[in-house]
Amino acid sequence: MRQLSLLSLLWACSEKPDATMDKDNDGYTVSEGDCDDDNADVGPSATDVYGDDIDSNCDGIDGVDFDLDGYASVESGGDDCDDLDPDVNVDALEVCDDIDNDCDGAQDEVDDSLDTSTAIFYYADNDQDGYGDDTVTFYSCNETELGVTVAGDCDDSTAEISPVASEVCDGFDNDCNGEIDDGVKSTFYADVDADGFGDPSISVELCEADQPNGTTLDGTDCDDHNASVYPGATEICDDLDNSCNSLIDDADPLVDLSTGLALYTDNDNDGFGNPSTLFYACDQPEGAAPNALDCNDNDPNTFVGAAELEVLSECMTDADGDGFGDMNAQAPAVNGTDCDDLAFTTYPGAPDMMVDGIDQNCDLIDGQDNDWDGQASVSAGGTDCDDGDPSTYLGAAYIEAPTLCMTDVDGDGYGDLSPSSTAIASGTDCDDNDGNRNPGEPELCDGIDNDCDSIPDDGLTFVDYYLDLDGDGYGESSTALSACSQPSGMVSIDGDCNENDPLINPGATEVGNDGIDQDCDGTDGPIVNMMSDFNLMDVNPYSATYGQYYSPRDYLQEVSGWYFTHAT
Repeated sequence: MRQLSLLSLLWACSEKPDATMDKDNDGYTVSEGDCDDDNADVGPSATDVYGDDIDSNCDGIDGVDFDLDGYASVESGGDDCDDLDPDVNVDALEVCDDIDNDCDGAQDEVDDSLDTSTAIFYYADNDQDGYGDDTVTFYSCNETELGVTVAGDCDDSTAEISPVASEVCDGFDNDCNGEIDDGVKSTFYADVDADGFGDPSISVELCEADQPNGTTLDGTDCDDHNASVYPGATEICDDLDNSCNSLIDDADPLVDLSTGLALYTDNDNDGFGNPSTLFYACDQPEGAAPNALDCNDNDPNTFVGAAELEVLSECMTDADGDGFGDMNAQAPAVNGTDCDDLAFTTYPGAPDMMVDGIDQNCDLIDGQDNDWDGQASVSAGGTDCDDGDPSTYLGAAYIEAPTLCMTDVDGDGYGDLSPSSTAIASGTDCDDNDGNRNPGEPELCDGIDNDCDSIPDDGLTFVDYYLDLDGDGYGESSTALSACSQPSGMVSIDGDCNENDPLINPGATEVGNDGIDQDCDGTDGPIVNMMSDFNLMDVNPYSATYGQYYSPRDYLQEVSGWYFTHAT
């Protein structure tokens, strides 16, 4: 299409002398729209042929332009595809209105020159999840199910992936936020000691289904190489933070003190505790002792074993540190044997100087008395001739020789007949270990020399005794034994002729003519005259007593004897 110059039109019109005249007699004046009043073929009602460079119908263009948009219609040879719509021509802007606005044969979104501001911008939504693929877009003048207006779908092939999907741990970015498995991975911590609590410094983030062996979800273990150490474990006394609360042993108020030390208050700091003050702690504090050996916790010199040279198991006081307990200790301390517990040189066994007014060895005398017999030794100026034996001293044999130094072990008042040394005077006690044997004792019938005259049982009456095996009170004469007292199993009467039968002895009743000497007189009793008021002659020629006389009593005795003998 070609458009006439506005300048040429103005020039043409300027030649008309009168706009109200119709010079060419075509029925139109200049004022009525005749653009060439000199040419009757030119006028508003003339047919305008496109391409002759003549605006025959005075519409301002070469061709028919009914819509006066400056473009000739296709019918008149122009390119205005809709000459009834001034908004449709080759230079019009294609918009979404179901019309080919720019007359290029394509309308709306099909036309590449579409004014997209009048269209709807879409993102491809192949998976129909309501969210489109950012990389696949298009315009549509009408609503379509082929796309959506909301972008952000990072995987348009599956509806389970979109900006509003829930992230799951599957190796995909389900919620399209640019991160895979974010917020849904689990953190697993190395659990070397298998106590269910892991090392917070060694971890890995994985899906729960991919949990590695030797790991746990709890990463609060403070020592992953000790299964007894983990959060919530019982705190015990072991110099470890068992419960992982940063508090160790006594510093933790929840510590199980029964696993610690049994301690006792030690007010006097002597290392020994008061038994009534038991308490437990992991570490021994100042003013405490691990034992209950103090019976006076206000005196550092009093405790069990203080008298280490005396009785270690007793609670004693040893103020002078000589190893012996105070013999006048304050209760509840036990009295020891130290007669002066403020003097280190005074204690049992200490050297004691004679006649210095001090009992250094606590033997209650002034002088050395090692055997505690109450007398100082001869070497210390005393009278004890053997200061190593408490049974030897001056006057020990108080009955025999109170002025001599003798040994009297059994304390019977008589000195040992054979003392241990020549420095000791000999006494007359023949057995100094038996208080019942000495010259002053009566002689007893015991086979022992009780009166120390070298003859046992002398001066006593001796009687003959006989062995009585059957216990019938009579003994066999051949077993006679002379003794000062009756021996067991023996009697003082003899004459028993059968020690195996208690019915046979000198005191038994003789049964005549039975072949037994019951009374041990050497005969079987006297021959009895069978003739009596009740005697009858045995007239049985086959009887052993044929022709003899028997009384009914004798017969009955024989019959009874035979019967009981054979019946039993």
